Amino acid sequence: MKNKKATSGDIYVSPVLIVIWVIVAVSIAIGVIVFYNTQADTRLIEADALSTKILDCLGKDFNYLDITGNEFDLFKECNLNSNVLEKSDNYYIRLSLNDIDSGKIVYDSFWGVGVISTQCEYQFKENKIEPNFAQCSKKSMLVADESDRKYLLEVISASNQK
Repeated sequence: MKNKKATSGDIYVSPVLIVIWVIVAVSIAIGVIVFYNTQADTRLIEADALSTKILDCLGKDFNYLDITGNEFDLFKECNLNSNVLEKSDNYYIRLSLNDIDSGKIVYDSFWGVGVISTQCEYQFKENKIEPNFAQCSKKSMLVADESDRKYLLEVISASNQK
């Protein structure tokens, strides 16, 4: 004789299991959709990190003749990958050195796309962040050469890599 009570419960468990599986599947689908639709904008963090790296590199062992000389290579000096900047239109770096006493710009050079420079100037002037523009970071440091002449070393960097 077979035990009919054990098999009769299976009929009622199947619809409950199907409902649980549907709830789990829908939850996973919603989680995946929310995760991949969320955009993380790291452009400002990238620009800030780039400015900090350049300032740390040049400000630590500041040498006036190295920066103003014809052979100055920012990428070699600060161990930056020049291919990333040259092959994409997503980054911009501007390096300037201002003499504090005379107020003159001793060195001024930029790498990257010039349009990003205009976007940075606008954002700094208006003191607001435009979400459709490249995100910019501006940092400066006081440095002195061997003769204790003081300079303002300023770095503006921008990232437009989304």
